[in-house]
Amino acid sequence: MAILVDDMADKGGTFAKTTTTAKEGGAREVMAVVTHGILNGDAINMLQESCLS
Repeated sequence: MAILVDDMADKGGTFAKTTTTAKEGGAREVMAVVTHGILNGDAINMLQESCLS
């Protein structure tokens, strides 16, 4: 399991790319913890389509 931790998620692109990398590296599940979820623009759709659990 991979757990991504960040203080701010604005557009979600970094999390989407990181989840793909973690899965390719062998993580069976990827979760994220964000202190400030700003989620501008298409961030929610991008995160829903990512490999986040």
